[in-house]
Amino acid sequence: MKICSFFPANEISEKEVEWLSEKVLGQNIRGENREALPRTYESGGFKTFVGFGERKLKTIDVIDYYLSQNNIELKLSPDEWVNLLLQKYDGEILHKSELTQVLIEDGRIKSIILNETTRLEADKYIFVARLEIC
Repeated sequence: MKICSFFPANEISEKEVEWLSEKVLGQNIRGENREALPRTYESGGFKTFVGFGERKLKTIDVIDYYLSQNNIELKLSPDEWVNLLLQKYDGEILHKSELTQVLIEDGRIKSIILNETTRLEADKYIFVARLEIC
């Protein structure tokens, strides 16, 4: 069994894993919940992170995702998800495409424009940004 780091066992993640398993991959990827206590480095050693107490820091919302004490153990890694998707995919792959416009209607994405010429419509979109390290 493989573990996907930082995949917290919460209501949103449960729905995401169920959707991915049933609607996308056609295979159950959900394993058991696994305890993963956040750790912190203090006074020359690692200790269990106990939280911020009563302090209401603005940055807590940003790191809250990583403070889950339970993670979902997955039966397949994200690399294996990609392989399953590629095996099932029978559509066209648009290499060297750049998102040039997003058309929004009633607060939802209606369509996207690639390379200023190709218009695509879908029920759901997944945005994956390219990471550049300087």
